Amino acid sequence: MNTEKSFVTCYDKGCEEYAETLMTLVSKDKALNNIKREREEFKKDRGIVSGEYVLTIGKNGSEYNSRNFKDIYNNYGIHFGYYGAKAWIYCDDYDWDVKSQFEFNKEFFSFLDELGMKTEDFDEKARKLYEKIVESQKQTTKGKQEYHDSAAMNAPVMRDEIDATMKSILNELLIDSYYSRFLSFIMRRRKKARKRRNQYRFAIVLFYHRYLHDFLEIKEELCEEQNF
Repeated sequence: MNTEKSFVTCYDKGCEEYAETLMTLVSKDKALNNIKREREEFKKDRGIVSGEYVLTIGKNGSEYNSRNFKDIYNNYGIHFGYYGAKAWIYCDDYDWDVKSQFEFNKEFFSFLDELGMKTEDFDEKARKLYEKIVESQKQTTKGKQEYHDSAAMNAPVMRDEIDATMKSILNELLIDSYYSRFLSFIMRRRKKARKRRNQYRFAIVLFYHRYLHDFLEIKEELCEEQNF
């Protein structure tokens, strides 16, 4: 008896955007056309029926599996993996430095460009500077590589420098130190939220790009059809 295969994405509250992004990517993949696709908010008591492959997005939905099975990817505060018919993706705080931010942005830009996705989350000036430096790297000689690497590593902090400048100007205008501290708190939260959103978007496109076919056992099915 053949059981229809379905791919279900269960997202934590606040993570629906990432589930929708993944479903859009999947909808363009011809190898996944015959797989039923669903998405829903995560519920603890949800079971898995025959033929279902379930991906959880968010820390709450992914807690059990990520605690009991090894992650495939564990970098930049990003965790994801799959085991059997279950897969998980979640992100947590990461101690960013200039080098790690540069490497992250380099990979992220590459994925987004390849998949035809927009990069409006990044400051346009920072992005242009980043692209200019990357282009310069390609044209440099081996003897000048170290200099350009150093310059490129500073490009991703452009947005942080802009935030710092805004904070400095506003602090001068705000006499009351209470409001100054409140402004600083808000800016830190915005910066953290922006980084977390980019972590999740990176995790989604990386999982789709490298691991989704293996998780859904697409390769095995194609081989079986050819042998038949």
